[in-house]
Amino acid sequence: PVASGNRSQTTMAPQGGGVTFEGTVAIGTYDGGLLGLDAEAGDQTFGFEGHTGCVKAMHGSVDGFLASGGTDNLVKLFDVAGNVDAGELVQHGDAVNCIEFWGGSTLITGDGD
Repeated sequence: PVASGNRSQTTMAPQGGGVTFEGTVAIGTYDGGLLGLDAEAGDQTFGFEGHTGCVKAMHGSVDGFLASGGTDNLVKLFDVAGNVDAGELVQHGDAVNCIEFWGGSTLITGDGD
């Protein structure tokens, strides 16, 4: 991992995945949950209990992974197709406010620290 100021860049090299977020509404909750809903039917497509605090940011990768950041200072990674928690980063000293996949396997995150 490379840290600079209040930004952190980490290469996570996920394996698997293979789900698309096309037509999915992703929701982060105040109690730390992550939900996916089919935009047309309204059916729940995935759900994770990821954070111990409020979810502040989420982003889906082209490989079917969902990354999230929250007020618990964690970045969590989920394999949506496999329905599993794929890991976490414990590098931030404040709430993670922004998160985005960049390129293939690089995840960029930022906090208020």
